[in-house]
Amino acid sequence: MKKFNKTILTGLSLALVCSGVYFTSSLTSGDDYSPRNKKTDAVNGIDGAMEYALMLKRNQNTGKIDLGDVLAAREALNNQKSFKAGGLPLNWEPTGPDNVGGRTRSILVDRNNPNILYSGGVSGGLFKSINKGASWYTVNDFQENLAVVSLCQTSDGTIYYGTGEGGVNGLFQSDGAEFSSIVGEGIFKSTDGVTFTQLPTSKQFSAVSALAVNPKDNTIYAGTDKGLYYSDD
Repeated sequence: MKKFNKTILTGLSLALVCSGVYFTSSLTSGDDYSPRNKKTDAVNGIDGAMEYALMLKRNQNTGKIDLGDVLAAREALNNQKSFKAGGLPLNWEPTGPDNVGGRTRSILVDRNNPNILYSGGVSGGLFKSINKGASWYTVNDFQENLAVVSLCQTSDGTIYYGTGEGGVNGLFQSDGAEFSSIVGEGIFKSTDGVTFTQLPTSKQFSAVSALAVNPKDNTIYAGTDKGLYYSDD
């Protein structure tokens, strides 16, 4: 029995060694296996999402994100007659998902009618509800800028919204990185809650992260990428 067991063990050992040699040879031959390339393979988590967002937004020639490039591209698009006339041969229909929320940065309850609500979507524009939030509709999908981040309302009912989302460490870094931020174009104003116009004096602001109003004198305060500003007119 001992000799028989030893022979079996010896045979099994040889078989395992041969299998190991063949398996190793198969792995290193390059036919059935290729090492993972971390730069091109999908990366899970927030780091991968941020890198993907940067890839979509940065200049293909310089590899950096520059505010001047963003504004130039936006101006070129706005100057296209077909875009202004809505003549592009595209038909869209929603396919979902419709059961989750996006990056909603601000909500405002109308001071004169609590049934009316306004909601600012970072990349979707301004939304309005007239039934306490049971249903919503977009105010203007063709507004100059749809990165609505902040809202406020003066005592006479005038509504202001600020545009532009600042990144975790600022909107634009020295090397051009901008994370997942969306560039804004200042502050917009409406006296009827339907038609909003851009305030020319606010175009310098790429991110208006916060708006507040003093109800006593309707002075408006804006927290922007350029610092804290106020307007009393």
